[in-house]
Amino acid sequence: MAGSDVISYIVSVYDRLRSLSACVASLEVQDDCGQVIICYNGPGDPWIHIPHGGTKVLTGVRGAGGCYESANMVWTLAEGDWLCFPSDDSLYVADFAKIMIETAVREQADLVYCDMVYKCGSEVNEWKPYSILESEPRMGKIDKTNFIIRRELFKGFPPHPRNWRDGALIEQVIRDGAKPAKAPGVLVLHQYLVPDPSDVCL
Repeated sequence: MAGSDVISYIVSVYDRLRSLSACVASLEVQDDCGQVIICYNGPGDPWIHIPHGGTKVLTGVRGAGGCYESANMVWTLAEGDWLCFPSDDSLYVADFAKIMIETAVREQADLVYCDMVYKCGSEVNEWKPYSILESEPRMGKIDKTNFIIRRELFKGFPPHPRNWRDGALIEQVIRDGAKPAKAPGVLVLHQYLVPDPSDVCL
């Protein structure tokens, strides 16, 4: 599978299986979706049933801890040359992969990010729900769901005292010489949904 235009998606899941189905559906429509690795870190048995076509989906991988820990546990299973880290409650426009890879090729970048619709603000940035986050490659201006990174540069999300591990990763790889580039468009929605007890895997 490996190739310069293939993205492996590592999806962290916690008790939002209906949202997960929508997330995976938005990945299924990508050009050459490649690989989706699902890491379930909620209670109960890690049983997940998601209809899929040509996409290689690894279901029921048991996670540990939060979304960063589960991604760190399974990223070595990725076969694509690029990694992306959706959450179960994130959605992607149909041309996400196409636009992100085109930007990487055009800019000869190692890390590509995009603007996104973001449900909630933070201590660093406050804004109204479902506003556009104008992303930048630095702490507080990027999310784990709205970038792709070359697989050889990723060694796991580093620890951070406030758990801002996505921003910590981005700043670390740029310090180490990675070239960032911004893709045009608002390509991702991260909803930050509250886990639904009715969605628990039993």
